[in-house]
Amino acid sequence: MGSGHFLVEACRFFGEKLYEACRLCDELALEAEQQAENSQDEEIRKAAFQKARIFRQRVIDLPDADDKLMKYLPSAAPEGEETGFSQAEAIALCRRLVAVHCLYGVDNSSRGNTCYAERATSLVLRGLHSRYAGFDGVWF
Repeated sequence: MGSGHFLVEACRFFGEKLYEACRLCDELALEAEQQAENSQDEEIRKAAFQKARIFRQRVIDLPDADDKLMKYLPSAAPEGEETGFSQAEAIALCRRLVAVHCLYGVDNSSRGNTCYAERATSLVLRGLHSRYAGFDGVWF
């Protein structure tokens, strides 16, 4: 396994972990909001809303220019609907964020440009849809 395979797998792994972290923040924010709505005590209500705001801000602070990721989280799904397609979109978006902001690789093999092109193609096929999905990466 070469460095290109490692980068593709790292992108997949960290993209999924980023999505899991975003979902966890979303779930914790929902719980805090429900706690605030059910509370009679004003202090508890304020603290719960503050906690929810902090969890939501963690996702908002990601370098997602259009805040698309927030739209694909379970709290944004219409009442009673699953997030199936949007979950796949959210994972692809997280992978793009990881690829653009977190991955760097060097290929020092004699086949340099060929290996580079193969890994770029592999990243695209793994869900990092080129310009059509908002990914203007350095590979193209």
